[in-house]
Parts: sequence; C-alpha cells; structure tokens
Amino acid sequence: MPELSKAQMEKLKEHSKKHGGMGSKHMRMMKKMMKDGASFSKAHSETMKMEKKKPDREKKEKPMRKKKEEGGLTKKQKKLPEKLKKAISKKNNMSKTNY
Repeated sequence: MPELSKAQMEKLKEHSKKHGGMGSKHMRMMKKMMKDGASFSKAHSETMKMEKKKPDREKKEKPMRKKKEEGGLTKKQKKLPEKLKKAISKKNNMSKTNY
C-alpha cells in the first residue's frame, strides 16, 4: 500500500473536522481506501454508502406510537368517513366508563 501524499493527508485532516477527528470510523475507512488507490471523492462517496447501509447503534430507538388525540382517534382513523369516526369515538368513550 502506497503512503498518502502530504496534500492528501492535509485534505483528510481538514475533512476530519466534520467527522470527529482522524480516529473516527469514517476517516479510517477513507484513509484505507485512498491508500488502496481511490481518490478522495471516490473514498468519501463509498464510505458514505457503507455508513448508510449499517444502522447507527447510537441512534435512539423509534419513539412509541403517538397517543390518540382528541375524540380518541388516530391519524389514520381521522381520514375515515365521518360516520365511521363517530362510531369509533363512541366505542372508545364507552370503554373508558366505569360500570
């Protein structure tokens, strides 16, 4: 593997400011690809593609489904005809009553 030129290293160091430093996974992948002969642009685009394919473990889990809004209807139910909305709302309200 050939070493990177001084200009290439400078460009990588400048770019690393956007990705958390030279030790970040993004920068390590780019540096390896460039040592294997890829241009900066090619290494960057390939690295970005790889990062999109793998889910980021640091991302938060998806939020829970939103609670039903006024009238006890979900967003999907709100798109239904008015007659069905009333029936669903009435059913939801009846389930809340104490016997």
